[in-house]
Amino acid sequence: MSGFTFYVHDLLTINAGSKYIRDISTLVIAGNCVLIEHKDLLSPALKDEKYAILTTCPEAFHINMVETKLAAILKLCRISKLIIITVDGSPHCIQLHYLPYNLRKYHGFHELSASHFVIHSGKIFQIDPEIVALSKKLSKLQRILRKS
Repeated sequence: MSGFTFYVHDLLTINAGSKYIRDISTLVIAGNCVLIEHKDLLSPALKDEKYAILTTCPEAFHINMVETKLAAILKLCRISKLIIITVDGSPHCIQLHYLPYNLRKYHGFHELSASHFVIHSGKIFQIDPEIVALSKKLSKLQRILRKS
């Protein structure tokens, strides 16, 4: 992987204004298990950007704690883009993909951009943000599936 990387095994333990993330523009939020089991798959998602990687586990910590911490980080740092990387199919990790939407809507970070990636069967896939948004709307998914 090229670029600046800094691994923290728990996003919640880093100082929100840490010198390691203060001047970067891209922050990678990855499920803990991604770095443990799939570290080799990160390169296609990260390319040559200057970034830092923070990990967390929504199975261990409520997503509201993660969201609040990210809001503080965004307030204190120059981050303009989030890259979310999780394993596919986890009922806990999918919540990480909802963070950019919540940070824009509820915390006022309207200019925040995001990319979404999931790892499935040893491969990494980029997910369209519209698909992430749609995954929160089960009734809409039901209507779409019934039409096809």
